[in-house]
Amino acid sequence: MRQAARSCKQNIVEGASDGTVSMEMCLKLFGVARGSVMELREDYADYLRQHKHEIWAKDDPRTLATRNYCRTHYDPREFVEKCESRTDETVANIMLTLIRQMEAMLAKVLQSLESEFLQNGGLKEAMARERRLRRGY
Repeated sequence: MRQAARSCKQNIVEGASDGTVSMEMCLKLFGVARGSVMELREDYADYLRQHKHEIWAKDDPRTLATRNYCRTHYDPREFVEKCESRTDETVANIMLTLIRQMEAMLAKVLQSLESEFLQNGGLKEAMARERRLRRGY
């Protein structure tokens, strides 16, 4: 689980920085990040099932409360503090809620990047266009 979480974060960071040079690499790294998030989601769901805990539904009031809280609170220390006073079941469900949000956000980012790439191409295409323009083609 730690490796999947770390992989997701690292691939997002690398993809964002590589995106200034290579749209293709950016897309690949964000795709890998999304795969890591999906793996992490399944790990948390497995944990809850194996321990015979409830998995909160998307419309469960606790899920909605978690999502609403996360819209306005960003400090990781605050999350750690709050999680320390919760049961393992609650913490796993909170993580599952946050992971689902992250998965949805990555899907939107990937869709946007893919659309931009299809419309404008990547660095290689831009450089080729510029070379053709300079040669008068």
